[in-house]
Amino acid sequence: TPLDRRQHCVLRTRAAREAKEFKQTHAIRPRPWHGTGIGIMITNSFDGDASSSGGGMGALEIADRLLVMRQQEETAYRCSDYLVVASAGDGPSNPPVASAAPQQEQAKPVDEECRVKMAEWCTQVVDFCKFRRETVGIGLNYLDRFLSTAVDIASAGGFDEDSSGSSDTGFDSGLKNRALRALRDRKEYQLAAMTSLYMAIKLNEPLEMETSLLSELSRGCYTDAEIARMELDMLDALDWRVSGPTALSFVSHFLALMPPSVSANPMVPATLLDFCRYQTELATGDYHFVTKRSSTVAMASLLNSMEAIDNAYFDQIERSIFLQTLLEASGVRPDAPEISDARIRLMTSFRKSSGYELRHVASQLCLGAKGNTDASKMQDSEGSSVDSSPVCVSATKRSRYA
Repeated sequence: TPLDRRQHCVLRTRAAREAKEFKQTHAIRPRPWHGTGIGIMITNSFDGDASSSGGGMGALEIADRLLVMRQQEETAYRCSDYLVVASAGDGPSNPPVASAAPQQEQAKPVDEECRVKMAEWCTQVVDFCKFRRETVGIGLNYLDRFLSTAVDIASAGGFDEDSSGSSDTGFDSGLKNRALRALRDRKEYQLAAMTSLYMAIKLNEPLEMETSLLSELSRGCYTDAEIARMELDMLDALDWRVSGPTALSFVSHFLALMPPSVSANPMVPATLLDFCRYQTELATGDYHFVTKRSSTVAMASLLNSMEAIDNAYFDQIERSIFLQTLLEASGVRPDAPEISDARIRLMTSFRKSSGYELRHVASQLCLGAKGNTDASKMQDSEGSSVDSSPVCVSATKRSRYA
């Protein structure tokens, strides 16, 4: 059955309570830069609301929120490399499709291409419904964490074919068994992916998608009852933790700490936000980033975006102050090896997707940096290259460049 009002209240308030308890047990605060920030909208990852950083949120509060967000991504919202479990079944196979397929094809284990296909499908749905693409990332995080619960039971060698998530005894084991089945049965995986998007839309968008519509989108593969049952099983497997920080929410908080001398030109923070948004969308469909922290993706995308901006609009002194502020406020080191690796992969994905360098797009806005950026130099050292393309970034996504 659909979730009742009381269950919705639990979803909306649990993360906020956890954030409050965490801050009460941590008396030491990071020493942030005491700037006024910029007037952009920051998504509250704890209660789903949004507030203006320039109007009511100071640097100390932003630093506190970043502290809690870092704690969340390190604990309850971390994902495991669950495809290792899936590969323990059969060999590689074809990606899932919504149409009716032979049972032996759907029973094959999932692989990276399966996730890519479902990410593309989810993006098409949210674009058609005019929802935010960040909702796709939220839904895929539900899916990744749900499938990660199968890692423990698989490593222990326990897979009970007779156990179901709806049994009265061994409920937790049944949920993990269902996650393991989703890894080894493509039809079950597709149901979990579609349900994840349904949950993300329900909790993060102003309009709710009915289970009957989702059933129609599956071309009759799943009934309303199957989707509702999967929703409850996934929520229980996730321990009802559905308000984790996204990479884009980290970016928004980072930009709110930008020096006023830079944010005085509204085109600079707006362009940085758009560049970061595009890169985080690319990371959403890449399984490589499943086990990476959201803050890592956020910092990598921000550093790539900053290098696309000419020094005339964001000079080296301001960049140094900004990065030091982010380090003190969040504890994320811009020079960490994992961030360097993420930068290279994000830049490569951007070039393959758009056919452009970020600095080329920025130059069209009269903000572009001249010469090769550090990320481009790192790519060249890795031997990667992408042919140029006349396709504009605005042709591949809804953005301010259209």
